[in-house]
Amino acid sequence: MNIREFIEHRQDCPICNSKLTSYLKTGSSKRGAIKIENNIALATFEMRDMYSRDLHPTTYKVIYNLSLDNNSFTIDFTNESPKDSVSINTIKKFNYYSENISNIYCLTKDCSICNKYSARTSYFNLDYKKATVNDFFIWQENFALITKMETDYRVAFLQNYYSAPESEYQRVYQNNESVILTWRSYDGGASFAYNYPEIKKTYTKLPLIPFVSELITSTRINTLILFS
Repeated sequence: MNIREFIEHRQDCPICNSKLTSYLKTGSSKRGAIKIENNIALATFEMRDMYSRDLHPTTYKVIYNLSLDNNSFTIDFTNESPKDSVSINTIKKFNYYSENISNIYCLTKDCSICNKYSARTSYFNLDYKKATVNDFFIWQENFALITKMETDYRVAFLQNYYSAPESEYQRVYQNNESVILTWRSYDGGASFAYNYPEIKKTYTKLPLIPFVSELITSTRINTLILFS
């Protein structure tokens, strides 16, 4: 798939209908929010001069310019002094920066309003010789579904896994598989960054459960839980 296809996949949160934000995420878990300009996805990161002896080393901004349609890319550098040009030494520092994050990236998106939806692609590399983004696809979507019970809430965290990546560290889940984490809560709190209650939660693997709507999918999951 290309960058545009990922960004246009669910532009609104399926839980609260708020606009979703897409990110480029590095292997070191740093994220740069994606901004679209002239069919280019721009993601900005900071790269500090870790070897400088100055008390206030120069902070360069690394700007990834990713084509929405053909997965080509370029990289720009800026720093706090616009008059300075980018030196060969800066390029060498970027090479170290790239090695430090293992040249591993993925695209993510989430809802910052309700925090009940997130998605991410498989990991990919940047081919610097060809100036292209290697192949990737949507790997995972997460949905937090809350059902009001008589005295508390039932929280169901639906994790949908699609085409399984070849990488060893991503082979835990199979193609088209759903994982459901459920627990009871008195406040109904849940989010894609939630620390699940290890003791009280249940864990179920099932064939893929497509997300249709919050109500329909919650009803289906609650039925599965009832008869499991």
